[in-house]
This record gives sequence, structure tokens and C-alpha cells, in this order.
Amino acid sequence: MVPTGDEASRMPSTPERFVAYRWRDPVVESLGFPVQHLYTETILLPVLGPSATWCLRRLGAWATACPDGVEVDSAQLASDLGLGAQLAKNSKITRTLDRLSKFDMVSWNSGDLAVRTHVAPVPERQLVRLSPALQRLHQSMVEEAERSRALPASSFPGSPSASTSARHGTSVDLGVSV
Repeated sequence: MVPTGDEASRMPSTPERFVAYRWRDPVVESLGFPVQHLYTETILLPVLGPSATWCLRRLGAWATACPDGVEVDSAQLASDLGLGAQLAKNSKITRTLDRLSKFDMVSWNSGDLAVRTHVAPVPERQLVRLSPALQRLHQSMVEEAERSRALPASSFPGSPSASTSARHGTSVDLGVSV
């Protein structure tokens, strides 16, 4: 079930336990990036913030592994993310989940939490706030994903032609020396 309307409202405080399940969105899943992809960490992190990004990745991994739902102990989740174990209205985990809800990454539905397992490319209004290096990296990652979707099955990872094309991939200057 896709959360909509009043069902998609934020919770006033985090419940002690809730079920996190996969938010199925065929458009985002076909055009976006898995929450575990480098895109989430490098491009989305400056938009969502570190706590929300790590929470999304954790919940998204669980929702991917158990698409019909996994019971989450909120205090344990908060503690595991380094956010303390408080669940009150202004607790760090409540603010983190609220931020994810505001950015349409999760949605409360009758006490359960729908969680995206893929993220859409960052919209232009948020992209312009990123550094020029991250804007270039975003563009490169989006273009690579578009090329990957257009390739025949023999070009996917593991095939002989994929290893050749991976060695000759696009390089992006991140403004960092190693």
C-alpha cells in the first residue's frame, strides 16, 4: 500500500515499536538509486543530514530484506544510530523520522512505517545548494544510471563487456586529492 493523504502524516512522537515495510514506488525504483547506493551517501546526505541518511539506509536495508515488514524497536534503532534511546516528541529519533517524512522518504500509515528502498535523483531546487563538485558527481551518476538502463542485459555487472566498460568509465573531479 502506498501512503497518501492523511495516512502520510507524521507521528507526534515515535512509537516504542513499529513495523517498517517497503514503500513500493515503481517510478522511483526504476529511475532512482537503491538507498544503499553511493548516491544516497554522497548526494542525498547533504540534503537530508547524516542522522536521517543513516536511518533511511538502515530502515531501507531492513525493508529490502523483509518487504512485507519487520518489527522495529524504536529505542534500539535510535541507540544503534547514536541518537540516544529517547522517543519523546523532541527526541533525536523522532526528529530524524520526521525529517525523513518531510522529504518523502518514509510515511506513517496506521502506526506502521512505509520506507523507500530507492531514492529519486535530487530535484534542481536542492541540487543548486550542493557544491559544484557534488553537482558534477550527481550529473555523472544520473547519466551512468541512464546508460545502464539503456544497455542490453549482457552489459550488466558480471558480464565480460561490463568489466571492460567499467574500466573506461567517466571520471569526475570531486575537488579532493588522495
